[in-house]
Amino acid sequence: MTNTKEAKNEMQKLLEERKRIKKRKPDYVRQDSHKKSRLGRGRKKKQKWRRPKGRHSKVRKRIKGHLPRVEIGYGSPKKVKGTINGLKPVIVTSPQDIEKIKPDQIAFVASTVGKKKKLEIVKKALSLNVQLANVDASFIECVEAEMKQRKEKRKAYEKARAEKEKRKEKAKVKEEEVKKKEMEKAEEKEKQEAKKLTERIEAEAEMHAKEKFEKPKKVEAHRKALQK
Repeated sequence: MTNTKEAKNEMQKLLEERKRIKKRKPDYVRQDSHKKSRLGRGRKKKQKWRRPKGRHSKVRKRIKGHLPRVEIGYGSPKKVKGTINGLKPVIVTSPQDIEKIKPDQIAFVASTVGKKKKLEIVKKALSLNVQLANVDASFIECVEAEMKQRKEKRKAYEKARAEKEKRKEKAKVKEEEVKKKEMEKAEEKEKQEAKKLTERIEAEAEMHAKEKFEKPKKVEAHRKALQK
């Protein structure tokens, strides 16, 4: 018990020392980063430290009043180096990895993990009392609310889609009915025209037959009239 207390006190002292070191540590910026945009003017990512190599570089020569040069002396104590509140960070990618976390470690959920799996990891961590460095307990509420909202949106979308399909089907049926009626009308018209044509042909044929039958009689009557 005393050993654990001593270890905790020692760790606390080392963490405080690290804080003090970090406070007095200067910002190591690339030489001439304030002059050119390609070196970092208004672009923090480009301001990363690079070793000065110029012949007349004041930073390389460590001339007073110029930018500080990277050197030993600002490093954290070895025992707490790379730790978070004295705990070693471990990257977690699945709920099974949470079971492997030791008491002197702190879990980091990988950035490549999706929301659904992340939610499972957070729930498992809470059930096993494992600390997570980059995720809060409020994450569960946020994600669940978001998932609920997405489900509702999906339902609404599916409902709207089903209604649209129904309307399309109705319109299709209506169109087919209209086409059917038009076809029936056309067929009826064709039938009537065919009927009229047949009637006319029959009438003409009958008239021709009548003329053929009556012509000899007329000729005979005319001949008889001439003989008299």
